[in-house]
Amino acid sequence: MRNISLILLLALLCWQCDPADEVAMARIVASDAHAYIQVRLDVSEEGTLGTTEATKMDNLLLLLYQSNQSSGNGINASGNILIDTLIYFANTGNNQELIYYYVETEPAKTIRYETVAKSVGAGRLNKTYDLLALANVPAEGIDGIKSLYDAGRLTLETIRSYAYRGLPWEETNANVAEKQYSFFTMVSAGPADTPNQLTLTTANTIPDQPAVSTPIALERLAARVEYERNAVEG
Repeated sequence: MRNISLILLLALLCWQCDPADEVAMARIVASDAHAYIQVRLDVSEEGTLGTTEATKMDNLLLLLYQSNQSSGNGINASGNILIDTLIYFANTGNNQELIYYYVETEPAKTIRYETVAKSVGAGRLNKTYDLLALANVPAEGIDGIKSLYDAGRLTLETIRSYAYRGLPWEETNANVAEKQYSFFTMVSAGPADTPNQLTLTTANTIPDQPAVSTPIALERLAARVEYERNAVEG
């Protein structure tokens, strides 16, 4: 609503403007516009993992940054690059912002999520951003990352350090048959030569016309292996 009001005000002001003033006003409007994005994430193939928790997403932190390199080094870009934008998607209770579905592939179905469309804020049109996704981040980790972002100190190296130290999953109950697991923490997978990127244009300033990413492959920070042997002595 604020953007619409601004455009109407500028239109009135430009009633007696010369063409140069009109161009300047139009640039102000464009720079103030918000762009919207929607992201797809591939988790695994159906049946490749032992528990549903290993492929479920409870939340998603989507980080946008610019690697500023023509080769697009993606997740392996320089660690001192600042994260430009952080977007949080919840998937609990009434906040179902990650849609779960299957995609037919060979030889199995791919488990995929698609986010709702969200704004990346103003001042980011006509720019190309690298995307880095973190899924199932514990609450304390989310708070810490957001605090660094708000302070303007969230870098790629910070995210890598967090992912390295992060808790990949939790389990309760010593009885194997009754164990319960948290969802597994996941991050964007490589390779670096095919970065996940989005270019934001004026077409994406409409909420139902977001910029849509190619599917981002996610990998778990740890694999859970269970082994049980039954021996029969003759």
